[in-house]
Amino acid sequence: MSLLGVGTSGLAAAYAAINAASNNVANVNTPGYSRQQTVQTTMPGQYSGIGFTGRGVAVATIQRAFDAQTTAQLQFAQSQASEYATQSKLMSRVDRLFASDDLGINAAMDRFFSSLTEAAARPADLASRATVIATGTQMAGRLNSAAQQLDEFGRNVDLGVRTTVVRINEIASQIARTNDAISLALGTGQTPNDLMDQRDELIRQLNEQVGVTTLAQSDGSLNVFLTSGPALVVGATAGRVSIGADPIVPDRQIIGITSTNNGSTTTSQITANNITGGALAAQIKFRDVNLVDAKNELGRLATTLAIRFNEVHALGTNLNGVTGQPLFTAANPVSFASPANTGAGTMSVVISDPSSVQASDYRIDFDGTQYSVLRASDGRRTTYSSMPQVIDGLTINIAGAVAAGDSFQLQPFRAGASSIALAINDPRALALGLTNTSGDNRNGLALAAVADNVVLQGLTFSQAFGEISAKIGTTTRGLQTGRDVSAQLLQQARADQSVVSGVNLDEEAAKLIRYQQAYQASAKVIATAQTVFQSLLEMGR
Repeated sequence: MSLLGVGTSGLAAAYAAINAASNNVANVNTPGYSRQQTVQTTMPGQYSGIGFTGRGVAVATIQRAFDAQTTAQLQFAQSQASEYATQSKLMSRVDRLFASDDLGINAAMDRFFSSLTEAAARPADLASRATVIATGTQMAGRLNSAAQQLDEFGRNVDLGVRTTVVRINEIASQIARTNDAISLALGTGQTPNDLMDQRDELIRQLNEQVGVTTLAQSDGSLNVFLTSGPALVVGATAGRVSIGADPIVPDRQIIGITSTNNGSTTTSQITANNITGGALAAQIKFRDVNLVDAKNELGRLATTLAIRFNEVHALGTNLNGVTGQPLFTAANPVSFASPANTGAGTMSVVISDPSSVQASDYRIDFDGTQYSVLRASDGRRTTYSSMPQVIDGLTINIAGAVAAGDSFQLQPFRAGASSIALAINDPRALALGLTNTSGDNRNGLALAAVADNVVLQGLTFSQAFGEISAKIGTTTRGLQTGRDVSAQLLQQARADQSVVSGVNLDEEAAKLIRYQQAYQASAKVIATAQTVFQSLLEMGR
């Protein structure tokens, strides 16, 4: 190659390097951008009588500063941080509800218990009896209000889930399109750096919404999978996350994903047990675990309170000479048969031992020979050869023709707090005596003593409510700790990636000066070649 060619190649290489550095500076604040640099190679030498002489420089490619392990760690840290931050925020609302004086359940119970003590001391005083009715109504109202607020939290989370699902589907479609563009661009033999950065940034954004893993393909595309296993993106085809109504519990949303791979389409359900990472996992876990636990704990308290006071009240006689009627009303345990059942079995449930009941839902499956009972709160599973059975203070019976594969859902206390109400409104109907004489307070004393009795898992009612608040507080503190730790890990992952891929303006400024000087020197080579050629031409005239 001539001297002019050598200078021209140097000029082109310096220009490409200046362009790459300028692009870095321009994108210093672009999310997901990776620093780019030219890769230069020496042109093969040309043989001459004095050896091989240089033929200049060539730009082999423009490559981005990228490390797959560092990027994967950042994406994982992003999914964990997003999950903890979202679930912590949601759970903090429940914690404030139970920790604040606004709820007032404990205070309302104390006033009701105190009114019973005062009424027992003055059983003939209608004003004291009326106070019992007023404070009992207020206590039931406080429990109703708490349950309603928990239900409202659930409805708000369902709205959030819908927004998250829409965003997941949008990003998945963008990744599929980017996969297609990358595969086409790689056909040129060069790597489309900007498209690769865009895809990595999309995957990071996707991890904010739901935890995913990726698998590189030979054509340069990335297949994207949820942590539960189903594929969300396969090459240029995006799956779809959808929301539908639970066939067993109509007011509950279920989330599913439809995936297509090699012409085969599969649909899988996303649950709190099989999803991790991102806002969606946090929302599902809060709705299906944290909220359900709070409702069941509160419902168990309300239901047991109603049962205990009704039992004692039924032993007395009111001023009308009538045996005490139920003091409170509360919802009975609710059970659902799966719509997929092929048998005609029906389930009935009675609370037979209130002191032993657990704040949990249950699932009962029949395999043709045995019944398998799953306690949802801790995953404990027990098997029985027949029904009825007494399980955690519940007498469960399944009658009728039950077929293999049939299943049933049981929610003993989910509606307990929302349904409790005082059943009487006449002060004379309070059964404070064992006879209808106005001075008889023996049953009133027994009613007042219920407040101090161990009635629920070795606890009084006030202690039981305190334990509920403590459990919620402990869960919230744990999530807040996870939020803080995951945020620190995310910050460190970002710093690690910045070291590999980030743009340093001082470094780029120094490169620009160096490349400018190289450009000027190459231009000088061309000018020198021109002078030499001109001299040679003049010599030949």
